[in-house]
Amino acid sequence: MKKIFYFMYILFIGTKVFCAIPDSWVHINPGAFQTVTSIQGFENLLYLNSDSGLFRSTDNGTTWQPLQVDSTDKKIKSFTIDSSGNILAGTVDSMLYWSVDQGNNWSYTAKTNFPIVKLIIHPPYIYAADGQGNLQCRIYRSSDSGAHFTTVYIPELFITLLGWAVAPNGTLLNTTTGRYSNNGVLSSSSDSGNTWNDLWSIQPNTISAFICTNKGDLLIGTTSSFAMGILGLIFRSTDNGITWSPLTAPWQLADVTSLTVNSEGAIFAGIYHQGVFCSKDTGATWTQMIDGLPTNVAAFSITAHNDYVFIYDIYNTQGFYRNTTPVAGVFEHEMPNGFSLMQNYPNPFNPVTRIVFNLEHRSNVNLSVFDINGRLISTLVDEVIQMGNHEMVFDAKNLSSGTYYYRLTTNEGIQTRKMVFQK
Repeated sequence: MKKIFYFMYILFIGTKVFCAIPDSWVHINPGAFQTVTSIQGFENLLYLNSDSGLFRSTDNGTTWQPLQVDSTDKKIKSFTIDSSGNILAGTVDSMLYWSVDQGNNWSYTAKTNFPIVKLIIHPPYIYAADGQGNLQCRIYRSSDSGAHFTTVYIPELFITLLGWAVAPNGTLLNTTTGRYSNNGVLSSSSDSGNTWNDLWSIQPNTISAFICTNKGDLLIGTTSSFAMGILGLIFRSTDNGITWSPLTAPWQLADVTSLTVNSEGAIFAGIYHQGVFCSKDTGATWTQMIDGLPTNVAAFSITAHNDYVFIYDIYNTQGFYRNTTPVAGVFEHEMPNGFSLMQNYPNPFNPVTRIVFNLEHRSNVNLSVFDINGRLISTLVDEVIQMGNHEMVFDAKNLSSGTYYYRLTTNEGIQTRKMVFQK
């Protein structure tokens, strides 16, 4: 990819941006499904898997269109989306399907010898996991787009794969339950799943939720214990899992049931029977958001996409909700002292866009672009930069259309923003 970048001083445009906290929630489930198992988004499309099959929404969840994968749609157990928007879906009866046109048409890929309970794409490989009920789970890897899989990992005393992710540095991460008195384990692999290292284990709190943010922070949500007086907490690691720190917890004794982080870095946490809490300062303070939700809400799934936040409430029939106001532009706050990263312009763009950042002090600066899966696309700046306003031009003509993130790292901290490339 040809990269164009230059620096110039420009008129100071301020250090205020808008933060991501919704004010209230609206019920958006149209009634076609009840149990939601997975929600994922790509650009302006939202996909949802449920007890009634796979669905797609083009209007942020207001209406849903069923996608005809095959004659047994209700057996779709898992799906994932690659960086180009192609969808891979797996079934409990071991069938694997691809769609390269946003789910309109599907091609049969292979029949595996295991039920496909979890899927993730980390080029050049596809990873799948099996395991249902009390069966020990295995992780499989395919190097030929899912046509053939080989077993690469059988976690010790591992029953359930809770979730997995790809960190910005390319590390594959998974969270499991069933080991160490069922407290769960977070593991990482830097060699395509051949070997794994435990990053979290033998803790008094059981893992109940896990995410890896776009800038590489790891967040683990845990369960509570009334008998032991243990509060459900969120733990954060900024050094790839070497050390962990608990975040403040203003909620009462309850489980952290789900976690997500939006493009502006705000953390959203589902708390058992207490609604959703949001922090826009990396966990120092929290705002509870329950307006429009049932009193006994249990948000077991929470997803941030396209400036909205979506939650699925497992304890209320058809309990699917979205915040009523886009998260961009709701609450205003000051950026950290010392630097600021502006929204690129134009956005969406094709194929060139400009990124502006301001430094109040001379600083070491790294400005990098990542794809939606957290893979590094390009390092645009990696040097000492003088104080002042600077503008960089980014040329994406050799990239695929889609959502990308750009991250500014300075001596004072890190900021990340989202941009959309549309050919």
